[in-house]
Amino acid sequence: TDQAAGRGFVFGTTGNGRQQLYVPNLANLVIPAGSAVGVTQLDPLVQFNGTPAQLQAFRDYVQGSALAGFQGQIAPRGIGRNPDFFTVNLHFSQQLPTFVGKTKLTVFADMENFLNLISDKFAFRELDGRAGTARLVDVQCLNAAGTVIGSENSGTNLSTPCVSYRYSNFNAPVFVALQRQSLWAVRIGARVEF
Repeated sequence: TDQAAGRGFVFGTTGNGRQQLYVPNLANLVIPAGSAVGVTQLDPLVQFNGTPAQLQAFRDYVQGSALAGFQGQIAPRGIGRNPDFFTVNLHFSQQLPTFVGKTKLTVFADMENFLNLISDKFAFRELDGRAGTARLVDVQCLNAAGTVIGSENSGTNLSTPCVSYRYSNFNAPVFVALQRQSLWAVRIGARVEF
């Protein structure tokens, strides 16, 4: 238990905002009908609190991502990946004589992200916009009676062990284009050496 942070120990980490995720087994999940918010049991350890559409989005995300291979267990760190990004930078320089003593003139051109100059489909950088972390769901610890641990009038405190969990507020990662890193640029200059 992490008493200083005012919350319980969830999925192996406390105090740093980088908790791992227990991925419920969603293979036989039946999405409820309707549009009302409700609590759905996903597997013996996890409930989902939300609308059927939110539950469907959560299931689709899990089954369409690297998390699918970790259903029924805690997903390891580092399984999320951003799209590959390739870039080619070019540097051209030419030394020219000045015929003035030992003075040398060098002209140069630097081309950053040459592939993007060829086509705006190349070397376009996208990240999930969260600096390596993604908050997929909010998690609450539940005691054996299904009460949220540490909630008012629950008769529990943060030292009460989590028997199961309630997920809510599914938030799928959205890739954000990094415009500055995706643009091409040319720098032209000259240098004189004496």
